[in-house]
Amino acid sequence: EVIPNIFETLARQSEGGRIIPWLASEIKSEEGGKRFRFHLREYIYFHNGRQLTARDVRYSFERLLQNQESQSRLLLSPILGATALINGEKQELEGFKIVSAFEFTIDLGYPISFFPSLVAYAPSSIVPEATEVIDGGWRDSCVGTGPFRVIRFNPRHRLELEANPNYWRRGYPKSDGLVFTFGISQDDILAGFQNGQFSIVGSLLPLGIETLRNNREFVTGYREMPSFSSFFIALNINKAPLINEKLRRKFTQLIDIPALLRKHIGRRAIKAYGIIPPGLLGHEKTFLQPITENKTKFLVENVELTCTIPPSFLQGAYGTFYNALFDLLRNEGFSINIISKTIDEFLKIQAEA
Repeated sequence: EVIPNIFETLARQSEGGRIIPWLASEIKSEEGGKRFRFHLREYIYFHNGRQLTARDVRYSFERLLQNQESQSRLLLSPILGATALINGEKQELEGFKIVSAFEFTIDLGYPISFFPSLVAYAPSSIVPEATEVIDGGWRDSCVGTGPFRVIRFNPRHRLELEANPNYWRRGYPKSDGLVFTFGISQDDILAGFQNGQFSIVGSLLPLGIETLRNNREFVTGYREMPSFSSFFIALNINKAPLINEKLRRKFTQLIDIPALLRKHIGRRAIKAYGIIPPGLLGHEKTFLQPITENKTKFLVENVELTCTIPPSFLQGAYGTFYNALFDLLRNEGFSINIISKTIDEFLKIQAEA
């Protein structure tokens, strides 16, 4: 919710999951999807007044690839020469060729038809050339091309933004500024929205959502908009204890996903049957159907499961879901050891896995 207001990408996901040009005015596929040609819009300026050029794009991509703390740099790994930057063997991205100030090509190591979708993710946002540390306000080093620019930021508490007076989309933004407040309890989120303190709220539990839907003042403005993403639990079948097939079957049979969703997520999620989200091409409702017959008769006693999970998943609506899931497993003889207490620990474990 925060980052796209400040930083923007070459492409963007629109309604229906389509990928459209954004900072780029045109994206063309060449050589069977092994090369992509980008044309930048020539009227885009950063918050500090400097015009966006192809050099900024190249620098942003090289900066991301060389950032050892970012797991997201793998998004750009298909680019020719990206692996050399990731490994610290080179400083320049071989597959990035500047044609002019507003045109460049990107060569891939192998054809990827969906490459524009990879540069639509927030980690691929474009920053000015020579940006090192992103911190402070827009007058310092927190500079993007987005509709808003940073005035003040108090981590974990409050972020204040003001409208970008030179934003490239005519008529936008529609407001003079935005203020994000973090670390608010569920009760305060709901109460703050009801009394007008907050214009927009997120991470409401199902009970809070239903409270608003049953309120005459708010129900007329209720809308639902799908977002396409899948959440899953990955089991390590190559190490103990889940190398045991009977134990894995017991684990999966214990979890009633639809019931957990109804109780703890409510209308915000539906059961998926694979990695592809429901509603997109390739989704198969019959894929990975749970086994309902001949359930495994397997007694679990003091089996410790070591797991890693993004800390943000343990908060808000998703937090109640995971806590209920862990309680269910504990009641059946599993113990849960979460080894990623911070996002840095989570990313480090993922990189080393």
